[in-house]
Amino acid sequence: MRNGLLFLLALLVCGCSESPPAPSPLATAHAALARGELLEARKAAVTIAKGEPDWPAAQMLLGDISMRLGDSDQAREYFEKVPRDDTPLAIAAAGAVGSLQQQAGQLHEAIGSFRYVVEHQPANSAARKELANLHSVTGQRALADQHLFELARSGSLDFRHMVQLTDFERRHPGDLEYLQDCAAAFPDDPAINLGLAIEDVGQADLESARQRLEMVVERDPQIARAQGLLGELLLEEGDAALQQWHRELPESVHDAPEVWYTRGVWARSRGRDDIAARCFWEAARQVPHSHRMMNQLGQVAMSVDPARGRVISLRAREIYELRQNLSDALNSRGGDQASMRAVIETLMQHGREWEAWHWAGFASGIYDGSLWVEEVLRQLAEYPDTTAPRIVEDKNLLLENDLSSLPGIDLLIDAEVPKSPGEAGGRIPVRFTDQAGELRIDFVYHQGRVEGIDGVRMQESTGGGVGVIDFDNDGLPDLFLTQGEDWNAESDRPAPSPAFFDRLFRNRGDRFGDVTALARIPEEGGFGQGVAAGDFNNDGFVDLYVANIGVNQLLINEGDGTFTDVTAELGLTSAEWTASCLIADLNNDGHPDLFDVNYVEGEQLFRMICDENQCSPEAYTSSVDELHLSTGNGGLQTISLEEEERGGGAGLAVVAFRLDVAPPDADEAGQEVARQEPAEGPVHAESDLLVGAHPNRLSLFVANDHEPNFFLTNAPSDAPGNIELTEQSFLSGLAVNSDGKPTACMGVASGDANGDGRLDLFVSNYRGEANNLYLQNAAGYFSDDIAGSGLLAAGLPFVGWGTQFLDADNDGDLDLMVTNGHVGDFQKEGGAYYMPTQFFGNLGGGRFQQHPPEQVGAYFSKKQLGRSLATLDWNRDGRVDVAISAIGSPAALLTNETEQTGRFLALRLHAVSTARDAIGAVVTVTTSRGTTRQQLTGGDGYLVTNERVLRFGLGETETIDQIDIEWPGGTVQTIEDVPADVLLEVVEGSPHTTVWRGMTASRLEAVEK
Repeated sequence: MRNGLLFLLALLVCGCSESPPAPSPLATAHAALARGELLEARKAAVTIAKGEPDWPAAQMLLGDISMRLGDSDQAREYFEKVPRDDTPLAIAAAGAVGSLQQQAGQLHEAIGSFRYVVEHQPANSAARKELANLHSVTGQRALADQHLFELARSGSLDFRHMVQLTDFERRHPGDLEYLQDCAAAFPDDPAINLGLAIEDVGQADLESARQRLEMVVERDPQIARAQGLLGELLLEEGDAALQQWHRELPESVHDAPEVWYTRGVWARSRGRDDIAARCFWEAARQVPHSHRMMNQLGQVAMSVDPARGRVISLRAREIYELRQNLSDALNSRGGDQASMRAVIETLMQHGREWEAWHWAGFASGIYDGSLWVEEVLRQLAEYPDTTAPRIVEDKNLLLENDLSSLPGIDLLIDAEVPKSPGEAGGRIPVRFTDQAGELRIDFVYHQGRVEGIDGVRMQESTGGGVGVIDFDNDGLPDLFLTQGEDWNAESDRPAPSPAFFDRLFRNRGDRFGDVTALARIPEEGGFGQGVAAGDFNNDGFVDLYVANIGVNQLLINEGDGTFTDVTAELGLTSAEWTASCLIADLNNDGHPDLFDVNYVEGEQLFRMICDENQCSPEAYTSSVDELHLSTGNGGLQTISLEEEERGGGAGLAVVAFRLDVAPPDADEAGQEVARQEPAEGPVHAESDLLVGAHPNRLSLFVANDHEPNFFLTNAPSDAPGNIELTEQSFLSGLAVNSDGKPTACMGVASGDANGDGRLDLFVSNYRGEANNLYLQNAAGYFSDDIAGSGLLAAGLPFVGWGTQFLDADNDGDLDLMVTNGHVGDFQKEGGAYYMPTQFFGNLGGGRFQQHPPEQVGAYFSKKQLGRSLATLDWNRDGRVDVAISAIGSPAALLTNETEQTGRFLALRLHAVSTARDAIGAVVTVTTSRGTTRQQLTGGDGYLVTNERVLRFGLGETETIDQIDIEWPGGTVQTIEDVPADVLLEVVEGSPHTTVWRGMTASRLEAVEK
């Protein structure tokens, strides 16, 4: 102790001052790091114990050192030790962890890390970019969009992010490979599995998608995109599954646009367009630049408020065209100045001025001196204005059109789940048998395949058509089948051969006979496609119009069992690739006209081998369709339909029909009296008819391959021919699918699918694309209600072609049949080439269920290249039969042998005041069960003409109380007290009606009106 005191005294005496403190371990470590002495720096930092003030900073330093030494795993361990206490150090550590997680492929964890950074540092543009990228690659576009806009406001938006911000639905082509790489390391990562589930849906693997999504929501139920998509997949299971899904949603995702969207699709599937409009509005107001959401909203809004619906549908079309113009500008690497200008001008019109300003800045760098760019920049001189909203308020369409007062989803959540008719009463076993061989129909479509060549050419994929025609007026439907030709590998035209020609088979009642030669069906050099049967010259005998690759052919029925080719006489010289065609009076002058649905054109079109995964029309120019108006004196006036816009549409199928107004059985309040269930929305009068349409004129639906479909409304005009066709597919809801995308539309079936008295359309598509079920929900407006119909998943594995609605069991609900077959043999890539035909029974209310092939008949287990499909009743037993043409396989005549069928009524109509075929006539049948309504259409879809007869299934009803026929000329004819199980042959205005029972004409009798 004494020595200690002496030491202190000595210090005081000598006046010694305190020496500088030794540097802290952290400072020592930093100093060593600055000198590049990594190991010395680490040695100093590890001495700092947990609990000391410098310990968090030491972990950050150790993480930095490990990164410099190349040990990212060790670095991440250090960064993760930094407490998340909201300090700048914690935020920096979270950002570092997020970067390492992202590099490793642990995307869900990386999202959480970067989200922490942005929550505490909203101005951190680096973290926002990473979040935007992660949300985009995993399919969470609504979340990505929020960060992209903040980047736009901060001036941190790079070119890739500009594209993402403007095109909400765009997916990067490298996302799938990246996700698969990440999944290899982290197979249970929720974000990765969400992205892969979205890819699964795109590849039509719905089972895999559902398994992934169920795992995602179990791991993290807060992911709104996963919840919404899972709900969409549950639609096929019905209301009970959706109600359970909704009850289990966490509160945090209830207002997410993806969840609102699924609610909207659910409401649409239940026929509640008012609820659907509210739900889609809630979704779209959050992301009004989403074409998918705006398209859905526009479709259902038509039936709730047509005026608003038209405005919203127009905006959806403008968004679609914006996306197309952006793609054109990007594909041209900026060389397409017109497309870039269109992008910027549309953004300005929509009030998306932030995006317009960014793109104008980009444009000014590549279009130096362009006056239009300078004008845009002048208009946006106040930018960047950080207070400006994403969309200028006075141009925000969904603020102007507030639908928040419409009913909410609670009405469906709390509703009692109804049993479908199929569940309640069982399903009638429908059965067909192919009797073509025993009935002596021997025909195989020759596609012109060249031996020794691996792969097919595009013209080898479409097949031939079927025309049902009673050419000899004996009351029995005959068959006309179009044929292909040999086609040399290095030729642009087929090589006519006497071995291949179109064939006419006459129905003799118990068999068919080939009368091609006797009927003087001429040989021609075209490559046969579709066929239209109709009375072109109104002489009482049905004529034929044959679509070809090459000049089409018009064959006039002379009434003596023979035909005369008047093609050259009428000046039909166009050599386009015509797929389907029709004969119908389109300008209401009483003289049937011709309509050609033309496909594609281009150099090497007929020589190119399709050796990839598909034969795509996108590589060629779409042909423009043609209208040949009859002059009434034996001549034709040809009109090239430039009005279709976009330069053509690669058309494959056509249906002509009248747009519906309120059914005649509407009560005084305008509410429809449906046969099955009362409609739950307003029925609009003729004043709400699609703009440009005329209620007494035929409109045309044209199914286009990989491009938006056409819907040509028809109105009188001062132009030559007294006709004005206006393309209104987007406004009508028929242009694209429910996701707002064009698909490879091929076949079309028309009929009342849901029993509401209005004509609907079913469209078959390419493998991996959902088919379309366009239900007409108001006068002239349609919505794609394939989700929840039972038709979505069943069609995804197949390439669909011919399709028809038919009441196979005569229960009053229209069933559905679809032929399938790939365009080429891509089995090496894992895809099927030959595919089965499908039959779907209607459960009522627009819901369908596929019948097992072994139950429907052996033909439905047979895999082939199915193409065209037409309906008829060849044996007059009241059960509808089917004729099918396939590539390389014998044509089929499927006789309906269903045993437990209901009763039926069939009508064959002959107009007098208009063209004799009476296309567009509407028939309403009233029985003790209620009313049903059908329309006589033209075109009939893919390459075919059905038997021109309207058929009504009556179930057990034995007597028809009343039949009302609305003739195309405007008159209404009523027939009362008609027995069941008959075919009526009705002449407009005649005081008597001819009744056929079975096939024997001697049993005719009269029925007074």
